[in-house]
Amino acid sequence: MRSRLASRFAHLPEVEAREVGKPKFRFRNPIVSGMLEIITQHLYDYYEVAVATVVTKQVLFTIPIGGQYTPAGGAAFNKTKLHTNLQQQSQLQAPNKHLTRALSIMLRGDTNPIDLNLFLGNTLARFIVNDKEYVIGLVGKFPGGGGPFVSSAAATTVAATTQSFIASANGYPDARNLYVMEHDGVQIEQQQAFQVELDPTLPQAGAFTTIAAAPAAGQFAGTGLKVWANLEGTLARAVQ
Repeated sequence: MRSRLASRFAHLPEVEAREVGKPKFRFRNPIVSGMLEIITQHLYDYYEVAVATVVTKQVLFTIPIGGQYTPAGGAAFNKTKLHTNLQQQSQLQAPNKHLTRALSIMLRGDTNPIDLNLFLGNTLARFIVNDKEYVIGLVGKFPGGGGPFVSSAAATTVAATTQSFIASANGYPDARNLYVMEHDGVQIEQQQAFQVELDPTLPQAGAFTTIAAAPAAGQFAGTGLKVWANLEGTLARAVQ
């Protein structure tokens, strides 16, 4: 006669000695089917133009981590997580989704002030999902929401001493300064195509040229443009 304890565990598979320390669950994909977790996480991608180079239109979120990217006027390199967190070309990997609540454009803090102002005032930004345009406007309308900042008074003082302390920013670096979208934002569904376009070539005078590394007298040295487009919001991803 079987004991009540034995009957409770009768359905469990027998573990052989060779399987100890190797749970069978690890033999399968550990993703929990039908469940997603939601975290605060922005999607980001990278735009670069070298010094003394004519700026170009670039389409972001098309080259994922590990893909080769060639900056305008620069040498090709393979993107890392410093440059983007995109895993697949122009889309999120299944089953991920992203609720985009704001678009921010952040330039590295050592951007030459002349290049910074030209880029903010000459560059048209567009956010597109499945060929439908959701955001369009000058980059200067989409503050970075973070990054270095120096007041004009401090900049005047610093400029008279050394360039190493000059810092630039796209708008006051405060998260409350972001360009927030209406109606809770734009949902990027799993495997929907999306992109951000940055186009500084549209002014009547044409595309500008970034300041050289050894500029004319009285100018600060150029560092080129190193820019990140950020889709701020929440990411829904698989539970593992």
